Amino acid sequence: MTDHALQRLGHEGIIITRARSGRGVNEDRFRDVPDFVDTLSPDDRILMCDVRDVAFQRSIHKVLDELLATKPLACASEGVTYGDSEWNMSNAKTNFPDQLAEISKMDIYCAGVIAGRAARFSAFCRTIWQQSIQAKSFNGDQIAMNMVMRTPEYVDDMNFVPAHNSQICHHGNMLSYPRLTIGSQGLCDNEHGIIGVFHQYTRNSKIRHRTLLQHRCLLPFYGGKVMTLLRRKLGMEPTWTPYWLANQNA
Repeated sequence: MTDHALQRLGHEGIIITRARSGRGVNEDRFRDVPDFVDTLSPDDRILMCDVRDVAFQRSIHKVLDELLATKPLACASEGVTYGDSEWNMSNAKTNFPDQLAEISKMDIYCAGVIAGRAARFSAFCRTIWQQSIQAKSFNGDQIAMNMVMRTPEYVDDMNFVPAHNSQICHHGNMLSYPRLTIGSQGLCDNEHGIIGVFHQYTRNSKIRHRTLLQHRCLLPFYGGKVMTLLRRKLGMEPTWTPYWLANQNA
């Protein structure tokens, strides 16, 4: 992050914690976040999420009220099993090849948005970290989380949120989600109302293009990419290296 970005965040009262990446931020977050969470009160509520592909549409306090009403941990389904998701199954074969039979039958719960109460959340993250470092390659964190959340230690404390709900929508594998509409107040589930946290991830360019076309955003998306490249060429915007490429070149 640039110094200017850090200053702006500081002026908004946002605390920035620095950490050195070892296996990539996807996995390292489960190592580092507990150190911050442990400074909080045990019942304080946490929402850990991705950054550039997540949007908040309702008060996060109300969303957390709903997610953590009866359980100290919450995670939402992507609406597909590992066996029915080509990208996720490929990832599982790379990282945990000895456990494919078990993993392939699992419904995928997404690590891109996770909620919990501080004490239990900290323990959950540390356990995921210990499992994820057993992965044989990059991006083993989500599989590790799906394994850990089903263990006797955590299964009774987890709110397994179904794919169709009003709290969290993971819209990567659910491109044809039939009940989503975009209105003046944002993205809505026709049955449950305005979605609290919208996570739009894409596994590959084909899915990305279909999603952008569906929402009439293809030209603005690529227009923005062209303008960003031009501004970088002219020295008007800083360049940066994605963390996964930085790790490969280290």
